[in-house]
Amino acid sequence: MFQKGEIVELEISGYAFGGRGISRIQTEEGSYVVFVDNAFPGQRVLAKIDVKRKRHAEGKLIDVIRRSSDEQTLPYQEISGGPYIFVPVDLQEKEKKESTLDVFARIGGMPHIAEKFDEFISSPVHFFYRNKMEYSFSTIEHDIFTGEELDDSFALGFKRRGTWWKVENLNRASGLFDEQWETQLHEIRGYLKATGLPAWHVDQFSDLFCWY
Repeated sequence: MFQKGEIVELEISGYAFGGRGISRIQTEEGSYVVFVDNAFPGQRVLAKIDVKRKRHAEGKLIDVIRRSSDEQTLPYQEISGGPYIFVPVDLQEKEKKESTLDVFARIGGMPHIAEKFDEFISSPVHFFYRNKMEYSFSTIEHDIFTGEELDDSFALGFKRRGTWWKVENLNRASGLFDEQWETQLHEIRGYLKATGLPAWHVDQFSDLFCWY
């Protein structure tokens, strides 16, 4: 149905264990399922097909075209490492609980697992909880406002989803790491850019593999 490497537009209707959105496509042979990493029910997404099988495929999330009606507005910037930042915590926990119990029931052969389940223990902190974060520099920027790729830029933030050479500037806190640090990161970016030192460029990496 799809080809490996193809970029497709999908409606996400379910959630599977491990953080995968489920898209079901009706064909003449029945339902064809596509699992999309880091997608959530209710979203419409662009995904790149990574694995293709006879009855299902697996894809990598490229972009969210339309948000789920359940997602909320928060003052944080979405990053590739926090795809569910706008999904209410109670809904995240509900989906995770149900998908985990489903795995025990189907794969573990425990049809009455819900009766043995005790409780879902929620994290005491849902925002600004990480004690480590890695940022990237690049002269190739993905503009989060226009979707354009900007060369000869000075980007500092996180790598664009699905790439290792493009960086999206972090302009406001992501909600995951220290709030004060990430709120001021754009000022740090400006200071470093003013030094005149160039950001990392993909050509610097490729030069390591050239024969002289």
